[in-house]
Amino acid sequence: MSTLRPYLLALLILCSVLLPGAQTLAGPVNCDDLSAVPIDFSVDFETEVQPIFTGGCANCHVESTFPLGGLRLDAGKSWFELVNQPSSQFANILRVQPGSAAQSLLFRKINCADPALPPTYPNLGDRMPQSREPLTLENQARIYDWIQQGALATPAVPDLISKAEFETRG
Repeated sequence: MSTLRPYLLALLILCSVLLPGAQTLAGPVNCDDLSAVPIDFSVDFETEVQPIFTGGCANCHVESTFPLGGLRLDAGKSWFELVNQPSSQFANILRVQPGSAAQSLLFRKINCADPALPPTYPNLGDRMPQSREPLTLENQARIYDWIQQGALATPAVPDLISKAEFETRG
């Protein structure tokens, strides 16, 4: 037993150092896999993304005295409310961070059952749309692609979008 004692002590120290770090590496939980959905390299916000918001989100996130989450997703307002705008609940997180769907609260909330951004934000609330079926994989992918392309209000010229600069999903 005495010959094992140094090894057990070393193992205990190693675990105490590594396990807390493993928690900070944990990301969102129960996210939908979008890797099978073909990438769309020229997503138009007005004709492809806004209709998703209008059909699945704008019934709660609409003009009123208190739109849910302080967020309006009705036509003519949603782009301005999302892109480079901090969350009303988590001021250090952007609702949409152009070029980074993984760091965008909007994408996390539609793609994951537990959209955590550890270690600072271990709980970002419920998946959206709340109390309804999740968005289809195709609609989630369309929003992902739009964000990755820079979350533009008007589409970029497709020739200017480089596949090499585009993250693969999955």
